Amino acid sequence: MRKLITTFCFLLVGLLLAAQTNVTRIEGVVLEANIAAAPIDFANVSLQPAGVYTLTNARGEFVFDRVNPGRATIRIEFLGMVPIDTTVVIQPGRIHRFEFRMQTESFRLQEVTVVATQNKAGQSTSSVISRQAIDHMQASTLTDIMQLLPGVQITSPDLTRANYVSIRGFGPADRRFGEQRSGENKALSNSNSFGTAIIVDGAPLSSNANLQSLDAIKDVSNYYTTVGGYGGASNGTRIDAGLDTRTLSLDNVESVEIIRGIPSVEYGDLSSGAIIVKSKTGPSPLQVRFKINPLTYQGSLSKGIALKENRGVLNLSGDYLYGVTNPTETYDHYQRFTAKGIWAKYFGKLYASTALDLWYGRDSRKPYAQDERTDRTGSSNEFGIGFNHNGTLIANQGWFQSLEYVVAGRYVDKLESYNWLIGSAATQYSTSKIDGTIVGNNPGERLYDVDGNEITRIPSGAEKVWATYLPNEYVSEYEIGGKEINVNAKIKANFYKQWETANNRIILGADYKMDGNRGKGVVYDDMTPPRYNGSNRGYRSRPFTEVPFIHQVGLFAEDRLQASLGSRDLLLTAGARFDYINGKTVVAPRTNLAIDLFPNLITLRGGYGITAKAPNLMHLYPENAYFDYRITSFSNLPTDLTIVKTRVYDPTNPDLKIATNRKQEVGLDLNLGKRRRLSLTWFDELRENDYRFGISINSYISELNQEYILRDGKLVEGNLLRIYNAFNQPVNDVYHHNRGLEFELDLGRFDAIRTSLFINGAYLHRESKLQGPEFVANSRPGSIERYIGIFDQHRKTEFYETALTTFRITHNIPSIGFVVTLTPQIIWILNEWDVFNNNWQNDGYEVIDRYISYNDGLIHTYDKSKGRGGEEFEYLMPLFSSSDYREFSEKAISQIYFHLNLTKEIGDSFTASFFVNNLFNSRPKYQSTKEPGKMVELGQKIYFGFELKMLIK
Repeated sequence: MRKLITTFCFLLVGLLLAAQTNVTRIEGVVLEANIAAAPIDFANVSLQPAGVYTLTNARGEFVFDRVNPGRATIRIEFLGMVPIDTTVVIQPGRIHRFEFRMQTESFRLQEVTVVATQNKAGQSTSSVISRQAIDHMQASTLTDIMQLLPGVQITSPDLTRANYVSIRGFGPADRRFGEQRSGENKALSNSNSFGTAIIVDGAPLSSNANLQSLDAIKDVSNYYTTVGGYGGASNGTRIDAGLDTRTLSLDNVESVEIIRGIPSVEYGDLSSGAIIVKSKTGPSPLQVRFKINPLTYQGSLSKGIALKENRGVLNLSGDYLYGVTNPTETYDHYQRFTAKGIWAKYFGKLYASTALDLWYGRDSRKPYAQDERTDRTGSSNEFGIGFNHNGTLIANQGWFQSLEYVVAGRYVDKLESYNWLIGSAATQYSTSKIDGTIVGNNPGERLYDVDGNEITRIPSGAEKVWATYLPNEYVSEYEIGGKEINVNAKIKANFYKQWETANNRIILGADYKMDGNRGKGVVYDDMTPPRYNGSNRGYRSRPFTEVPFIHQVGLFAEDRLQASLGSRDLLLTAGARFDYINGKTVVAPRTNLAIDLFPNLITLRGGYGITAKAPNLMHLYPENAYFDYRITSFSNLPTDLTIVKTRVYDPTNPDLKIATNRKQEVGLDLNLGKRRRLSLTWFDELRENDYRFGISINSYISELNQEYILRDGKLVEGNLLRIYNAFNQPVNDVYHHNRGLEFELDLGRFDAIRTSLFINGAYLHRESKLQGPEFVANSRPGSIERYIGIFDQHRKTEFYETALTTFRITHNIPSIGFVVTLTPQIIWILNEWDVFNNNWQNDGYEVIDRYISYNDGLIHTYDKSKGRGGEEFEYLMPLFSSSDYREFSEKAISQIYFHLNLTKEIGDSFTASFFVNNLFNSRPKYQSTKEPGKMVELGQKIYFGFELKMLIK
C-alpha cells in the first residue's frame, strides 16, 4: 500500500508540472429567453470534457481562460431553467464569444421531459431523471422514481415499511406471488439493495453502521443426542439490506442519475450500482406543495435566496409526511420531517457549497383488535443531522484543470421500543456473559452434588450472575438504541489535454470513510428477556460502544480518451481503484468503450468492471453467541432450583472477504434521425461472494453436558448428553448471476398530434444459491438424533425471470401548460422456480457427503457405498416424494396494467398534478402452477393521488 501511495503522489506531481501556454479563450453571456432578455446570475457553466466550471456574474457573463483547442461541450444549468448542452469547435489563438438563452422549465414548453434519459455512449450506462419528471410522477422517495428505469414494474408506494432501492435485480419487494420463502434465502434478495450506493452532492450515505438488530447471530440448529435422551431443533437467519430511502426527501432534489452499468472508479463501496442525487442550488421563488393520496399526506416548502453584495445563494427547504398502511386503519403509521439548508458561493476560482440536513422519522404500531391477546406495540424513531461541504477549485494550468473535494458527516440517533406478550416461553436463562459459567438461582451461591463435588462454576466477575427458569408466559419490553456516525472525505484532481484528433481527461483521487456506532444497544429487564422460544439460545445485551469503527481508504485513477478515427469517434474510459477496509484489500479495474460503427447512425459500446462492497459493522464484528444449558430444573419444589451452564462463542469470521461483482455489458445505439433513437444493452453480472449470516463448518460445535437429578434431596449425576449447537456467522457464500437485455426506444414528439412516445423494457434472469455446506438432521417420530448430516454444497438453486415493456405516451398542449401521460405496462413473463441440485439414487434418496458423529463430535467422511446406511443413518437421507421437499415453481400469466399521470399549470403560480396506478383496477387471477386447485390474484388495487404546487414570487 505504501508503494501505491508513493506512485500515486509522483504521478500527481508530474501532471501538475506538465503545464504549457494556451491563449485560447471563451467568453459568453446567458440571458432569459424572453423579450426582456434579462441576464441570469449564478448560472452554472461547465466546459467538457475538460471538466472546468464557472458561474455567471450579475450581467450573466462567464469566461474560460486558457482553453485547449478542439471540440468541446458547453453545458449551462440554472435552477428552474431548461439545461443547455451545446457542442462547439474551439480554434487556437482566437477569442470565442457566445450568447445563450435559457427557457424557464415548465409544462408550457414545446417538449417536456417526463421520462428517464440515457447518458452518452462510452460512459457508465445510466439514466438521468429531471425535476420535471419527478414532479409529473409525484414521487415521494427514491424508490418511487426507480419505476422510470427499464424493466422495473410500476407499484404503489408503501411508507409504513422500510423502502429500499434495487438496481438490475430483484429486491426485497420483488416477491410477485405473495409467497413466504425460506428465511435462509432472504439473503438472496437483500444483497442487491445493500450493494447500491446513494450519493448526495458528492457524499455517500452509508448504512454500514446500522446495528438495529435484536440478534443477528441467531442459532439455526440445536440438536441433542444421548442414550435414552431426547432431541429438538429451532432455526432462523438474517441478512442486512441497504439504506431506508424514506428519510431522504425529494422536494429539494434537482435531478437524479442512476448508474446501472460499470461506474467510474471514483465511486467506491458499491456492488450493484449508484444513485447520484443533486440538490437544488440557485435563486428560486417560494414553492409550496401539498400532496395527498389514500395512504400519504405531505406538505413542503422551498426557496432559493440570492444574498446581497455577492454573498452567494441560500436554499432552504422542509417537508412533513404522514403515511398509513390502510386509510381506515391507522395503527401502523409513519411520520417524517426533513429540513435542509444549502449555502453556495463563488470565491474567485473556488466554487463552494455547504449544506446542513435535519430529519426525523417515526414508525409506530398501536394496539388493535388482533393485538389484544399479545398486547403488541412498538415504535421506531430516527433523528439525524448531516453536514456536507464540497467545492471545485479551477486551476486551468496546462494539464491541471481543477481540483474537487468533499467533506461530509452524518449522525443518526435511532431508538426502537417493543412490547408484547410472549407465550410458550418456559426455558432456562442465565445472565452470565463468561464462557463456562455454571450458576443457580441466587447470585454467588455454590451448589454441590451428593459426593461434595461443586457443580457450580463461578469465575471472577460472575459473582452477581444468576439463573432462572422463565415462566411460560410473560410480557417483554426492550429497546434498541443506536447512534450511527458516518464521516467521509474525498479529493479528486482533473487533468485534461487536447491533441490534434484526440483528448485525454485524467482523474486522480483518494477517499476516506469511517463508520461507527455509539449507541446503548439492546436494553431489557433480565427477568423478562425478549422473544425466548424454548431453545438453548440465550440473549445478552451488548453496548454498541464496544464495536470498533470501520475505516476505508480508497485510491483511484482513470483516463478518459476521446479520439477521432477518420469520420468515426472513439471514447474509452479505463481506470482502477484500490480499497483498504480494516485490514482487507481489493483492487477493482473498470472500463467503458464506445465506437461509431457508422457515423451518426450506429454506435457500439461495451464495458467490463469489478465493483466491491465493504462489509458492515455486524459482518466484521458480530455479537457473541450465547447458549444456556439446563443442568437441572425442578418446578415441583416449594422453591425452584435452577442450575444453568453458559457457553459463549465468537462468530467472527477472519476469512471474510470483501464482496465483489463482476459486471460486463455490450450495447448498441441506433440513431433514427430527428432526435429518435433505439438503445439496446445486454448485461451479465456475477457475484459469487455476497454476504449473509449463515451456518458454516466453523460455527458447528459439539460437547458433552452432564445433567443432574434430585434423589433423596441430593443432587446426583443423570444423563450425559452430547449437545450439538450451531450459530450463524458472517460468510461469503451467496451466489448471484444476473443477466438480461434492456432496451429504450425514443420516438420523439409527433408535432401534428402533440404526442411523444417513449418505450422501454427489459428481460431479466437471475440464478441464486448458497454455495456453503448444508446440514441436515431429520429426526423421525420415536427416533433419537445421533448424527448431523452434511451435504458439501447447498442442494437448491432459485431462479427468477421477468420480461416487461412499458409504453409512455405523453400528450402536451403548451399553450395551456397541460401534460398527460398514459403508461400501459405489459408483463410478458413473471416466473419463479427452484431446482434441487440432487444426486438422486435410483430409489429416491440423496447420499450425504459427511457427518458429525455423536460419539466424538468430529466430522467424518461418509462411505457412500453403504447407501442409506441402515437405521443408523437413513433418517438423514429420507426418501423424497412429490410431497417431500417439493420444488417451488410459479409461472404467472401475462398481464397488462394502465397508469395515468396528469399535470396542469394554472396561471403562473399554480400547478396541479394527478395520478392513477392500475387505472382499470385489473386484478387477473390464474391457476397456480405450484399448488393445483389454488387461484392466485395478481396486480394491485387501484391507487391514486393529487398534488398542488404554488409559487410565490
